[in-house]
Amino acid sequence: MHKIFFIFFLLLTTAILSQVDKKKMILSEVDSFPVFEQIFFNKIKGHNESLLQAKLQQYIITNLNPKVLSLLKNETNYFLKIDISDSGKINFINTTITNKTVHEELKKVVESIEIKTPAKLSGNEVTVEIVLALEVKFQDIKIIK
Repeated sequence: MHKIFFIFFLLLTTAILSQVDKKKMILSEVDSFPVFEQIFFNKIKGHNESLLQAKLQQYIITNLNPKVLSLLKNETNYFLKIDISDSGKINFINTTITNKTVHEELKKVVESIEIKTPAKLSGNEVTVEIVLALEVKFQDIKIIK
């Protein structure tokens, strides 16, 4: 009986310790941000999390199909959760958008982003989780006849 408890304790401890290594960081916790292929982010400006998020938002919104973009409600905040693995792969996690067409298009755009180098903490590459607020504002277009 003691052997069973010992083995269970050993497996539980191993599982917990392996999860510590795979912990997802947030942008404010890392030493250097991920570097993107399509998004220019001047690292000389320092550790500016809001600027990086704004660049990501801009890239995502400008690369959405206009027909799909028109399905979004005006001036509504949507949230998008992505993570960038320590191997440099971007993963679409979830969004608050309920429209399946918009959801799939958003996933396609996010997964098209290429990562040059992942985020780093103490010189080691780490997985970073990013939550973006997407606010889409449409302007009325008046047609002059």
